[in-house]
Amino acid sequence: MGNLGFYLVDLRREREGYVPDVPECVSAIEVCCCRHDHEWALYECFGDWEPACEALESSAACRKAPEKLQVLLRSAQHWPPALALAREELADERLTKDDFIARLQDSLRRRLESQRTVPYFLARARVECLIGGLRAGQYVWLVGHNPVTNRVAWVAASDDYFVYWDPAENFDVTPEDLQALRDPRDSNQNALAVAASSSRASACFWTALCLTAWALFANNVSLASGDYRGMVLSAVGFSVSALALIGIGWSRMSFTLRALSLVIALAACWTLIDGGGRRLPAIFGW
Repeated sequence: MGNLGFYLVDLRREREGYVPDVPECVSAIEVCCCRHDHEWALYECFGDWEPACEALESSAACRKAPEKLQVLLRSAQHWPPALALAREELADERLTKDDFIARLQDSLRRRLESQRTVPYFLARARVECLIGGLRAGQYVWLVGHNPVTNRVAWVAASDDYFVYWDPAENFDVTPEDLQALRDPRDSNQNALAVAASSSRASACFWTALCLTAWALFANNVSLASGDYRGMVLSAVGFSVSALALIGIGWSRMSFTLRALSLVIALAACWTLIDGGGRRLPAIFGW
């Protein structure tokens, strides 16, 4: 079975999900796609040379990638961080096939040309991890570090081409190694760290919002409830949890999230004052 190159392949919906619409004599491995687009993706295709090539050329669902992109993809396969980070960069975009080709070519070229200056390095894994198929003793590329959470971004030194995040203590690295990964010249690493940090800030914000909403509800309907003590206690507990989450995520929040979090904190504080300062003493006879 020979390597037929890279193709943009339309997807079709099957019971198990979306699959590439390639001829039966061709097998395909996904290389890159846009997460929001379930119509097509970039695949590396394999098959018996002559019949498979003819089938691909005659298929309306398969479009061969330009030769320039083919060369860049072959080069990036020898340095996995380039393809993995380019894939990550385009994953959330909404692009036409032509725009996708142009953006991917540009991203791969930039990353391949910068490989002499970026601080990426191979590190040995200390533990196994099911996500990414990581095994203890395996060497992977470390491509970023989030100092807030002390987690590192890594790429398998194989044909996986995904970026994964795991605790730094799972790898044989020193503080000096991690400091090198935070090199400000490496905008790719900065973007990865910001993305990881902002997602946690958003999680803290939305969880705090839900907890505060329930606390307000529980505190105000407690009189109509048969479990007056339980409702007030839950309102106080959820308010405290909401304030704790806001405190945890505050340093990573954007200005907008901080402004909204202040409103949530005021509501949580009101519930604490009303429920904890007025109703709980009455319940327990303080």
